[in-house]
Amino acid sequence: MSQFELAEKLGVSQQTISKYEKGLREPDNATLVKLSEIFNCSIDYLLGRTDVRNSNNNTDEDFPDDVKVLMRSVSKLTDKQKEIVKRLVQEFINED
Repeated sequence: MSQFELAEKLGVSQQTISKYEKGLREPDNATLVKLSEIFNCSIDYLLGRTDVRNSNNNTDEDFPDDVKVLMRSVSKLTDKQKEIVKRLVQEFINED
């Protein structure tokens, strides 16, 4: 989808979309909701808070307490730290 097409769907200018992409401007809450609907993903995914594109309407209640704590903890890490954790988990999973 082009910037122009997205701008039309959101009711903003193409220049506004360009500023979003360059990090010069951030969308407001209503625009984030529209973007999540257009791209069929969660707002957390749009904001880079999760790698899960669409949570399939899972809530925290769907997870055990220890998983909830882990998810909250990981969300506070830098991207570099998240990558390290991801590699460590993969190593543990692949151990036989």
